Amino acid sequence: MLPVQFWVPVVAGVGILLIALVMWVWGQRRRSLAWRWLSLMNVAVALAACFSAVEQLANPRASDLWGALQLAALLLAVCALLVAGAYAVRETQRGSGTQRQHP
Repeated sequence: MLPVQFWVPVVAGVGILLIALVMWVWGQRRRSLAWRWLSLMNVAVALAACFSAVEQLANPRASDLWGALQLAALLLAVCALLVAGAYAVRETQRGSGTQRQHP
């Protein structure tokens, strides 16, 4: 039987992937690149959770490798968050791409 330390990141990763799917659909419907990039950020966080789960089962000598992969996935998530923030600012300035009705 696998330890609880393995299942916690697995369940969290699956939950984060479901949130990423919802954000991607919202981004598609609203034509928002910010939502799509936030979805990609969530995928990177789920990837880091996956690496954390595998690290629990790995040989202690290989834990440095899995730790480095977690760090790389989290760095990717931060970069995606910064890009999403830039697109959110741009979409806010442009009115989110929706046409405004003037009185």
